[in-house]
Amino acid sequence: MTTLIILVFGIFKLMIVVRVIISWIPIDQGNPIVEWLINWTEPVLEPVRRILGGDRLPIDLSPLIVLLVLQLVEQGIMRVVL
Repeated sequence: MTTLIILVFGIFKLMIVVRVIISWIPIDQGNPIVEWLINWTEPVLEPVRRILGGDRLPIDLSPLIVLLVLQLVEQGIMRVVL
């Protein structure tokens, strides 16, 4: 069970990191892989971006905040499971 929790959280955190890296590279947003990545990560990133006032900040801090929260949630779940 713990391996599954670590795997799921690890994959989602990796998806967010890849999305950040892709945002630095001029890749077609219509690419099916990029679309899939956006469809899976945007529902988590967008509310955080809205709370932070993402349109007023020079950089998007939502991935960093989401990664930190995911790490805390993962640790909390692991404490309950173990």
